Amino acid sequence: VLNDIKAAQALRHKATVVENEGIVDDGEDEEDKKIGENVSSVSSENDSRANVIRFTQSWRNDIVGPEFGTLASLQMRVQITLLLILTITTSGFVLMDSVLFSEQANVNLNLIDSADLFRALTVNSAFWLRSEVIASYAGDVETKKQLSETNEEAMKKMRVDHAANFKELHGGPVEEFYFTTRAVSTPSVSGWKDEQIDFWSFGNDFARRGRLAAATPLDQMKDPNWLLRDVSAEKRSVMYIQETAFREAIPFFNDVVNKYDENVVAFGDTAIMVVSINVVINALLVLLLSYMTITAIKVLTTVQFQVVACRL
Repeated sequence: VLNDIKAAQALRHKATVVENEGIVDDGEDEEDKKIGENVSSVSSENDSRANVIRFTQSWRNDIVGPEFGTLASLQMRVQITLLLILTITTSGFVLMDSVLFSEQANVNLNLIDSADLFRALTVNSAFWLRSEVIASYAGDVETKKQLSETNEEAMKKMRVDHAANFKELHGGPVEEFYFTTRAVSTPSVSGWKDEQIDFWSFGNDFARRGRLAAATPLDQMKDPNWLLRDVSAEKRSVMYIQETAFREAIPFFNDVVNKYDENVVAFGDTAIMVVSINVVINALLVLLLSYMTITAIKVLTTVQFQVVACRL
């Protein structure tokens, strides 16, 4: 009560000694003698203090009980909000990584690479066939054979890649383009005629005719007769590649590359939309978390007062 720590300790020590039926030393000062004379009153006061402490402990936790309930509810809401932020952020990352980047982006890039390669193979095939004709006139059998094998492997690769690209289609403008027809000139015994053909069929037919043209025998290559009604199917295929490569095939492949580019642009827009939605939702959750914390300042102050006051 007097806020005298030393006096309080001395009183507490004497009270403990008396309570334990101990004997106080004879060398006590005047004040200690007075305390010894009032042992019974000190013990009574200690018993009363212990009773008060036990009584206070029995209802101390009920002080500002509603505020503690509010604080517990706040803690639960904060934890749920943090869990939502973590879940939404992780979901957005998984969506971007596993769906958009790993599947869509890689597929589009592979399709663009393949279509670009088709254009290069188309031009190379036309020049290889021209070189085969020159080698045939020169009687260079080895060069003719080498060019024929190279051309055949290129056309085989085009056929395989074209089929692989077709398997990667999942609807949308690109798949529609694969089955949109246009007029393409094709040779026959009776002459050239326009045929309506879609991109899927055109790619297969071009690769097939390219391999057939590469297999044209040397004697037919050097034969100056190029009339459609007089030549073999292999030599007609040579004429088809030379006539179609730049007039039909290259524009076809350019158009499909443009469709793939549009897919990439659409993918970029989708990625931006996913990121924007993720950021907006997380920002709203952070604002909600801030609001809950700010509105709980008064409760926190009250609870802090209870914690400090009731533990003195």
